[in-house]
Amino acid sequence: MLFLLLPSLLRYWMLRVIGLTILLTPACLSYAQTDTLPTAIDPAEMPSFPGGNMEMYKYIKENLRYPDIDAEGTVLVQFFVESDGSLSHIQVKRGVQKLLDEEAVRLVGTFPKWVPSKRAKQPGRVRYTLPIRFQRYN
Repeated sequence: MLFLLLPSLLRYWMLRVIGLTILLTPACLSYAQTDTLPTAIDPAEMPSFPGGNMEMYKYIKENLRYPDIDAEGTVLVQFFVESDGSLSHIQVKRGVQKLLDEEAVRLVGTFPKWVPSKRAKQPGRVRYTLPIRFQRYN
């Protein structure tokens, strides 16, 4: 499957929550159309969390449940932002530990509908990858 990483959209954000740092690195991936899951190619407007990134940080802070384990690391969660803004096909692309992976998928699954991507003023489906780094501070 052919894919294009859009480096201009790759940004890093740090969120510190009660002795926990979450590194968010949204990297939006656009894939060529396939028989089973067609996606938008190079949308003019990328999908976004309602209210922007600061609202996403606030949502994560309020809804994240860090498992009672000593594991740390980055979980890559991949999902589709549909043309209506709903999220589908949420999966772990690269995991760290089973409980952290499950928490990342659970958290993304609770996200409200996003603002969908647009190309030529038409909403489209885009595959999105959201790396979430779990790190505890003593």
